[in-house]
Amino acid sequence: MLRAERERARVRAHLESALEVTSASTSGLRLPRRVRARRERLLAHLGAYIDAERYPVNDVSREPTPIFVDRRGHRCAVAALLEATGEDALVERIAERQNLARVRALADDPALVDWLAHHGLGAHEAARIQPAYHAHLEADWKPTASLVAGAHVAATETVGAEGVGLAGARLGVRRNVHGSTDSGNSVYGSVAFVAEYTRVAVAQRGGTHHVSLLLQWEPHGNSRDVQWYLLGGPLASLDADDRPGSGFGAQAGAGFSFRRRSVPLLFELVGQGIGQRGYATARIGLQLGVVW
Repeated sequence: MLRAERERARVRAHLESALEVTSASTSGLRLPRRVRARRERLLAHLGAYIDAERYPVNDVSREPTPIFVDRRGHRCAVAALLEATGEDALVERIAERQNLARVRALADDPALVDWLAHHGLGAHEAARIQPAYHAHLEADWKPTASLVAGAHVAATETVGAEGVGLAGARLGVRRNVHGSTDSGNSVYGSVAFVAEYTRVAVAQRGGTHHVSLLLQWEPHGNSRDVQWYLLGGPLASLDADDRPGSGFGAQAGAGFSFRRRSVPLLFELVGQGIGQRGYATARIGLQLGVVW
């Protein structure tokens, strides 16, 4: 977070300096009154953009360059000014075709040239406003929830092999880290702390309730679309009788999810070990579900 805060402060200082210089420029005094009024409104929009601090993150380039619109939809200063004056289509076109271009490289775009003239802003002033964005990381906390179901095979000291089915839910919080390294490599990862409840049915023996606290870790370097992760934590079996019985143990596993897609599926390979009233049970199986 310190790197992200330093980057935000650097971008803000750049923009405040550009706003001060542009506001003090005498070039605006030579403009027609209506154009001068539009220029003043545009600079007021720039002040509001600076205060909002919704600056983009360049996590797609190996070099610190401008980025018109980042993956979260945050606009650079020039894109934000275009959007504030109704030029949404122009913002979308530039972001699609020249998202990392500097303003000077866009100087031959007729629509941008006309917009600059309409608002009394010189190309050199727009270029001064536009900063480059360095790589940095940001983190945020969000709730997370899952529905899971699965099938395991088990081995016990007294019964032998068993078939196990389960279904349940998870609820917790997730700390997402996103951005890029100084070398420009995309970074995405997270850590989630969740409570899990599952209803477990053991073939020919009955059912029990499982509760667990899980830590889920997605290493940095994951794709934002597909997340590989490890999970594990303590596990308790709560049962009123001895079939299959109460006890304590742990579970661990690995999985991957498509949490950011329209169908947010997860797939996991999980192993469990439980001590239950005089005997131990070891299980391994596949689980699938949906995750948010």
